[in-house]
Amino acid sequence: MLEAKAEFKVGSEIQFLENLQEFGRHWITARFLSIEAPDELIWQGKVIAGFLFQVRHSFKLESIDQKQTRFVHSHRHKGLLLPYLYHRGVFQRSRQGYIDFNEALKKLCEGERF
Repeated sequence: MLEAKAEFKVGSEIQFLENLQEFGRHWITARFLSIEAPDELIWQGKVIAGFLFQVRHSFKLESIDQKQTRFVHSHRHKGLLLPYLYHRGVFQRSRQGYIDFNEALKKLCEGERF
């Protein structure tokens, strides 16, 4: 993820500029389904129509103790394009992007530069 634009309000759009290497850069538009500040947010996006491809992401912060927080990032895909996208390697590349995003967020929260 290279850039994001959003108004944090249920029902509003969130836009992401994503770079999937050989698949190129593209903007993804999604909607916030739930925002439970400051602990959780859920958004869902689709390509053309939900039956073709749909993804739902949730981000949740869970307090462990006074100095530790667990960050839980999950996503779910569905739609007719899943076998094609899997075959093209899109999920392998996007998975690495999620890992990189989560690691950068961890470093930022811990006060490290990345």
